[in-house]
Order: sequence, then structure tokens, then C-alpha cells
Amino acid sequence: MDAFHEHGFDEAYVDEVGNAIGVFKRGDGPTLMLCGHLDTVPLGDEDRWPHPPLSGVVEDGRLWGRGTCDMKSALACMVFAAADAAAAGFAGTLIVSGVVQEEVGGMGARHLGATLDYDAVVLGEPSKLRLMLGHRGCTVIEVVFPGAIAHAAKASLGENALAHAARYVMALEGIELPEGGVLGGSSATPTRLASSPADSSNVVPGEARLTVDYRSLPDESVAAVLERLRGIRHDERISVNVARDGLRGKGEESLRTAPAYLVDGSLPVVDMAREAFARALARHGRPFEEGVWWFCTDAPHLAQRGAPVLGFGPGEEELAHTTNESIAVADLHAARDAYSEFVITYLSEAQGLTDGQAANDSTIERKTMKGKNVTINGDPWTIVDVAPGAPLAEMVAAILEDEGMVSMVRGADMLSDVFSHLGSTSVGASYVLVPEVDGERAMRIIAETVTDYEGDELDDLLERMAAGEVPEELAPDDAEDDLELEDGADDE
Repeated sequence: MDAFHEHGFDEAYVDEVGNAIGVFKRGDGPTLMLCGHLDTVPLGDEDRWPHPPLSGVVEDGRLWGRGTCDMKSALACMVFAAADAAAAGFAGTLIVSGVVQEEVGGMGARHLGATLDYDAVVLGEPSKLRLMLGHRGCTVIEVVFPGAIAHAAKASLGENALAHAARYVMALEGIELPEGGVLGGSSATPTRLASSPADSSNVVPGEARLTVDYRSLPDESVAAVLERLRGIRHDERISVNVARDGLRGKGEESLRTAPAYLVDGSLPVVDMAREAFARALARHGRPFEEGVWWFCTDAPHLAQRGAPVLGFGPGEEELAHTTNESIAVADLHAARDAYSEFVITYLSEAQGLTDGQAANDSTIERKTMKGKNVTINGDPWTIVDVAPGAPLAEMVAAILEDEGMVSMVRGADMLSDVFSHLGSTSVGASYVLVPEVDGERAMRIIAETVTDYEGDELDDLLERMAAGEVPEELAPDDAEDDLELEDGADDE
């Protein structure tokens, strides 16, 4: 909870099942949730780790330890990104949630999905910074084979349960399963076989238990899976059922099944995510990609009341649960940027702009475009401000030049090719750019010296400037009191 408080969240609390919730509220608008899980798998054999699993060692550009990839790093990025987005400004509610017990049944996400209201979710499971649209479901099946115990020297007196198991496994190899689509089809994989009694090598086993890992598609029910796997039995005494597992801390059992999930890729929120993540990744020299996870997540639990769930997270999923778990520090910077970019995009655009809001397009664009890096004639530049007209942009540039910086002002129409990968731009907007090396310093100076005008105040400012007045707060420090904006002044 300290992280929420330190980063200025409006609310921070722990819910009934132990989920940690932080909230930023910024007026009317949709609700977006960034979600990850707090729990991890056990450490495993600590001697096999290159670095102590709880040390948080950073070496060769990677952060090492249990939970770095799966998935405390993503949660940390979400907290920082939420604070970044809140500082930039948005309209709506932003939730960051750290859920419990994802690794053992998803109780935390199930509770959130049933009790918390939100319009969309970004789930931060590791994805190599790819947009993930879903995953197959998983049902753990337990197949029990009958037998009769006898001495192995006189096996004909008994019935070998392993012989039944062998026939079933062979039948499983030839079973017809649903296939096709982005999820690639179902699969049924035998993963474990145990016989009883297990403590003697000269006894015909009287029972055998086979575990089958079944990966399902969204339209496959648990009943359909059971029917399919029961259909290949050669003996009606063979039982095929969903395995059960204990719920941690509950003293109860639950079926070991997790549903499949696949979000509709044509939804507007998915297109927003594609565009926002692509813009952010481009700033870090990364290509945009999308796909599906090969493992199960909390997505279907979070989507139980209809909200779309999108996946995006730093880290290589192949390292999760291993003694080599680690994550590239560069991925964390990219993830933080990408989360913030999507939050601002979604909470600025999802509610739609009414006619009355059209005049504030430049305000929204200023929040989403500032800090973007572009290349012009081979040189790297940073957009440090977006103004609703050239005169205001020129005055901001004058302030920066007074501080010894090179700057330029360009309209969107002049740089359409450069800005095309950043998304739509306002026709009347003017951009103030400085060399990338001066970008952060320039934005600090602007934040300290330039007032953010909106609504009627912005209209009044533009009218005064059109009349030739130079607003005092925009004039360079050494400007004379009677400085006036000259008609037809050249761009600096």
C-alpha cells in the first residue's frame, strides 16, 4: 500500500480477500483497470539460481529473482505509469490492482470480477511487450483405471491397471480434437501416471491414475471435454473426471479448470491499444506485435461481467517459474511508457468527444503528444509542447531559446509524414520541438513558466495574442514591458 500512497493515488485499500487496490479519480469518464498478481510460485532449489532469488540483483541489464518476470515488475510499472498518466491528465477513473492467489485458482481475480466495476482491463502477465488477445483454457483430468492385486510372478491371478492405462494413452494419441483459429486448437497431453501399491516392484498394481492436461478453446465446455475423453475408454469401469485441488486457506476443494479467453480483436479498445502501444514501443526502438498466450491467466475471471481484457507485459514468459527468472531493465522502462500511453489514450478517447469538446482537442493532444520523439532529416527531436496556434507556440519557443536551446515550431501539415506513426493530430495545432538531448530540460522549463490554458481562458489568450498582446507569463525574462508580437515575424 505504501507505493500507492507515495505516488499520490486518491484511494488505496485492501479488499476482503487481500487484493491491493489503488485508484485515481479524475471526473466523469470510463474506468480502466491495470491488473497483475502479487503471489509467486515457490523459490525452488536456491542453489540452482545464478543469484539469490530474493536479492533483486541487477546484472548485465537484467533484474534477477522470483517474481521479476511473473509478475511483480509489471505491477511496479503499472504503479509508476498510473502516476505518470494522472500527472499528464485524463478523464475518468484509473484502477491499479494487485490480486492474490493467481497461481492457485485465481481467487483474487474472481472476487474483483464479481465485485468491482470497470470498463476495460490491461493484464500485465509477461508477453515480451506484445499485445495479447487471449489464451486457451486448461482442465486437469484424472483418469482412474481398475485392477486387481496379485504377485507379479503369477500375474494371471490379478488384473494389471497399468495395462488399461497403456491402452488409454494409445487411444489418446489418436483422438480427434477441435483445431483452427488464432489459439491453434485444443490439446490433450498425458503428464503423470501413478500406480498403487507404489512401494513394491513385484506386485501387479490394483489401480492406476493418469493425469491429462487438456487445453481447450473458448467454445468448449468442461462437459464437452469430459465427454470427449470418456469416449475413448475401452472399459466402462475406467473413470474420467476433472481433478480437484484444495483452495489455499479455505479448507475446501475446487475443480482444477480454468476457462479459455479470447477478446474480439475488432473492438475499439483493441484498436486503441494497438495504436498506443505501437507509439510507445517506437520510442524505445521496438516493433509492435500481437498474439496470444500459451498459458492460462486471470483474464476470464476479470471478464466475467463483460469487460474486455487485454494482455501486455514486460518479460519473457518462458522464464516464469524457473530458477533463471529475470527481466530486462529496458523492458520495464518501455512497459511503463506503454501503460501510461494507453491510459491517457483510452481515458481521453473512450468516452468520445462531443461537439462541445471539440475546442479542447489541442488540450487532449498536448497531454498525449508531449515527450514524443521523432526523427527529422535524420536528427532526433522531441515534441516538448503542442499549442492551439502558431503565435502561442512561437512564444513558448522564444522562452526556450532565451534559455540557450535550439527550437523550432512546425504545424502538423508540414510534418505529416513524421507524425503519421504517432496517431491523429489536430489540424490547427503547432508543435514546439527541441533536439532530443534537451527534451527533458525543455519540458521542465515549460512546466515552470507556462500556464496551461483551457476553455474560456484559452479563447481569451488567443484573442489577446491575435490583437498583438504578448502575455506576460510567456515573454522571455529579459523582454521589455512594451514588447509586442510583430506581424509576419519569422519562425526561429
